Amino acid sequence: MLRKINRGYRKLVSPFRNFLFRSVLEQKECEVRIIDMNLTGMNVEDIVPIIEKEQPQVVGISTGTPTFPNGVRIADLIKAVHPQTYIVFGGIHATSLPNEALINPSIDIVCRGEGELVIADLYEALILSKKPLAEVPGISFKIDDQVIHNPPREYITNLDEIPFPARHLLSLSKYSQRGAMVTSRGCPARCIFCSCGAFAGRTIRTRSPENVIAEIRVMHETYGITQFQFHDDTFTMFPDRAIEVCKLLIKENKGWEFGCQSRVTQITQELADILYAAGCRAIQFGVESGNPYVLRSIRKGITLEKVEEAVKAVRKAGIPHITCGFMVAHPEDTKETIKDTVNFAKKLIGLGATSCPMSIFTPYPGTDIFNNPEKYGIKILSRDWEKYTFSRAHIETKNLTQREIHELYVEGLIQILEAQGNKPFQKTS
Repeated sequence: MLRKINRGYRKLVSPFRNFLFRSVLEQKECEVRIIDMNLTGMNVEDIVPIIEKEQPQVVGISTGTPTFPNGVRIADLIKAVHPQTYIVFGGIHATSLPNEALINPSIDIVCRGEGELVIADLYEALILSKKPLAEVPGISFKIDDQVIHNPPREYITNLDEIPFPARHLLSLSKYSQRGAMVTSRGCPARCIFCSCGAFAGRTIRTRSPENVIAEIRVMHETYGITQFQFHDDTFTMFPDRAIEVCKLLIKENKGWEFGCQSRVTQITQELADILYAAGCRAIQFGVESGNPYVLRSIRKGITLEKVEEAVKAVRKAGIPHITCGFMVAHPEDTKETIKDTVNFAKKLIGLGATSCPMSIFTPYPGTDIFNNPEKYGIKILSRDWEKYTFSRAHIETKNLTQREIHELYVEGLIQILEAQGNKPFQKTS
């Protein structure tokens, strides 16, 4: 939330978690405050006394799909306490369904996609009155109950220009992943179940290896962090770049450790070895299915053989935590193909995977399957967003009923958990 204070600055108080925007606003002489309601365990109504005290001009709320209804409740309370406050929603859900978001009377503006440049423009439009909302690319807003969609904003091409997140505004010691960071954006893959491309674009944009190491140094020197988590959709998408980051980490020689996500198609023994040497102690692969036909139908672009090779390579390198994620109830899944998935997960455990979590295929807004359910022969049964978790079935397919999906999921999950056991890690030769 933004308001004038005695020093001539403006103040932002934000209930949403992403804190890159706050760094951008601080560069514009904004005093910035973040309220992470998940971390503090606040109830929705706990926002009321804060709003009464601060009387903000703008509040930004970012949500995913399951948290969207709660975000609306927060917005409703803010408007009830201080009707003059502008409410700006961001995140993948509002980006995918801006019209639906703006139906809510408490939501004034939707920021579609990346928000760093948008929030800077909104500061000038709403607080400094230097430009009308019509001149802010990348937003949707209301005029007399009519929704206006401004042209999309171009993606930020030079990610090195974005300031490091404003971690100093958080009680960082309370987070389980204090070293979380993102070193790239976008994904060229066209998996039917994923909304990454719709939100961050189909072109991979990367930060330079030097910029990545600079942020790690800041986190280490300022907060004593030694374990980092690269939350890129695919940290290894460009293997040469991943190797350069690893070489710089090795050169630092600080004993830092990290975890990352990778596609199996990018993994070679050379890359696996240098990942381990640089401190990689956890890696995650999205496998999704143990049936070749189903993999092709969801446009995953991998083979079962390559999955096995990747698991063997990272196991041989010595990476102790290897996660392979799966989903069931893909549009082409049957009882037999789901058995294939469960059996393949158990096979990977035998090859060295330490965890094979399984979830139920969920048609999230922004995905191709949500936009075109008839094309894939599925029926979406619910739009109760709070129930859009990975353990509930919200679809029926041409092959499986909602009840069958749930039963097969539970049966398969039990088998995988039994196969995982608690086996100690042993590096393979």
